[in-house]
Amino acid sequence: MKTFGRALALMTMLVSCVFAAPTLAFATESNVYEVGNSKEFKNAVADINEKADGDYVIKLAADIESEASVSGPCPVTILGCGHTLTIGTYGSLQVMKGSHLSLGAADGSDTLTIKGSDEQNNDVPGLLYVEGTCDMYAGVTLAGREGNNYYGGGVTVYGGTFHMHGGTIRHCGINGGSVCYGGGVGVAYGGTFVMDGGEITDCYAIAPPSDPDQTFQSFGGGVFVAYGSFFTMNGGTISGNRADVGGGVMLSDNSAEMKIGGGSITGNTATICGGGLAAVGNDGAVVVNNAKLCNNVANGAASDVYLANTPARLSPAESMGERYLGSKPDDVTNERIDGWYVDDETSRYFDQSKEKRRKYPDYANIGSGDEVCLIAAGSGSLSEFHAKYEFQSATPGQQLPDEVLALLPADSKPYSRGSEISALAPSQTSVETADGTWTFVGYDRTTAEASMDNADEEGNVHFSGAWKFTRKPTPAQPGDGGATAGANPAGKADGASSEGAQLPQTSDAFGPGALLALIAAGATSLIAAAAIRE
Repeated sequence: MKTFGRALALMTMLVSCVFAAPTLAFATESNVYEVGNSKEFKNAVADINEKADGDYVIKLAADIESEASVSGPCPVTILGCGHTLTIGTYGSLQVMKGSHLSLGAADGSDTLTIKGSDEQNNDVPGLLYVEGTCDMYAGVTLAGREGNNYYGGGVTVYGGTFHMHGGTIRHCGINGGSVCYGGGVGVAYGGTFVMDGGEITDCYAIAPPSDPDQTFQSFGGGVFVAYGSFFTMNGGTISGNRADVGGGVMLSDNSAEMKIGGGSITGNTATICGGGLAAVGNDGAVVVNNAKLCNNVANGAASDVYLANTPARLSPAESMGERYLGSKPDDVTNERIDGWYVDDETSRYFDQSKEKRRKYPDYANIGSGDEVCLIAAGSGSLSEFHAKYEFQSATPGQQLPDEVLALLPADSKPYSRGSEISALAPSQTSVETADGTWTFVGYDRTTAEASMDNADEEGNVHFSGAWKFTRKPTPAQPGDGGATAGANPAGKADGASSEGAQLPQTSDAFGPGALLALIAAGATSLIAAAAIRE
């Protein structure tokens, strides 16, 4: 017994030591640089660039104004620890080819802000310039950068890979210049942008004023993708961005590809076309599936999707499960989206009557030679609705008699869209028949709004009422001793046999009493034996 006790104590100590040991960080202390000013930050980056192996971490101990270029082979992580890294007007945080930079913690526990100055720059990349690989995580914010005559106000991906796991890119843009592309993120020359989460919002691309000799246009308020590059969106939100073409996302020229398999592109604006998404002159491909691409605005055409010479495959608009939020036409506002509709320059969707609205049937296989202008919307709500009633039996095996069906309410009153319809009660709620009584239980709903959500295609709002049946007792038969037919003989439980149905007695050989006594005797013997050993 003592040996067992010592072993148990030793095991307990070992387990305690294991759980008391500190959790190892993702880098040893020798690989962590804590910096409090610009000089320390630049020196840390320069030192890490010279390393041949290992993973390194730079922690901000204060708000810093600096820029740097990560160019070494060792992965580097910058943790803000709640602080801000300000990039100068003409500077960038650069990730060169072959290098890997992570912004923030993979578990989203860090807070880092990277922001620009208040001045506009010219002919330089965004806050973040990526030729290598860069991962951005939740808790990281890129904000406040305005460029001119370039692409990518927030992030410029030049042949590298930018993976946005989370975080926010906001209030970044390109304002003016002949190159005015990608207010939030610009991807070019074989670059890759993967968006799994986070938000790109309030970003913009604004073209300079046109003159008689030349007209400029801005592309991709949120994201611009071109020149053999790739954009994959699996999650996150692109909203509140603006440009001339492609307020949310723009795909342009030379085999660029866009695959949107999740997330949402909503609330973006284009002054010309493609409020949500635009793809122009591209022999690549656009695939949209399981994403919310709706409720965007374009002043010229194609509020949600504009395609010109670009093959595309779109999933059914109704699969988004969203409502149309446009203020016009008012018979569709706040109704369920039920398809892709034509929204071209000569026939804007919101100016059309219900009869003239046209669904676009070939959304799943759009050819490269087509010009397509689409909006995710609805066919329109009816202006007048009616209430229809039906009765059902709530008693299995019993059909409603004609006497009950004759009580179906008849409501010929028309109800305007958005009004409330209250179910009419039947003129009587109890009906006697030869074999029993039918009692009205109630409707599946007592009120309903007059809308297409609650109505069939003809505008009928249905109410289903239930009736319960109670059978009359069967009268007693002569010679049964006054017992009700079907009742059990006195003294017998339901389902009991008339033979051998008595409960066992305590005097039975192994009845409960004998068994209890045997257990008590055994317990007494055990106690006595223990006392003798003591």
